Amino acid sequence: MRSAVVGVIFGIWCAMGANSASAATVQLDNPRVASEILGVVVLGVTYNVFFNDTGDDTFFGNTAGATAARGAINNALNGSTAEFVRLRNTGATANNYGVQDAGSSVRGVSFSIAGNWQASADRALVAPIAQFTVVPLPAALPLLAGGIAVLGLVARRRRKTTSES
Repeated sequence: MRSAVVGVIFGIWCAMGANSASAATVQLDNPRVASEILGVVVLGVTYNVFFNDTGDDTFFGNTAGATAARGAINNALNGSTAEFVRLRNTGATANNYGVQDAGSSVRGVSFSIAGNWQASADRALVAPIAQFTVVPLPAALPLLAGGIAVLGLVARRRRKTTSES
């Protein structure tokens, strides 16, 4: 019985998208141009990413985060057919992008060479800059956690009652 309950809870948890091992989804304008990347996981936080020619302070002062973000974006782009990224605010395309980690510098500028996104040396700020928006926690997740807690309390009470009799 206990394993069946655990299996049901795990199934619900995975169906809700709480599994952080899921791959990011690259939104393509056409087979060669990426406009947005949905579900990029960086250090345990899920982001949606788009590109602009303006700065982004998500990873200011966080070199490790910026480097991890660049790697996650590259993995997503390399799993797609994208050779370029589209800037949301201008519509222009570019075969590079940066993840900003300080005022005027970027950590891990990446370039596409025939669809093979690779890290380049850190350097001065270039456009486009990856823009990060945090994906909110699913509304059902706190309810699931509460339900699991109640099940745990009921089981504990049941064991306690059984041991007293």
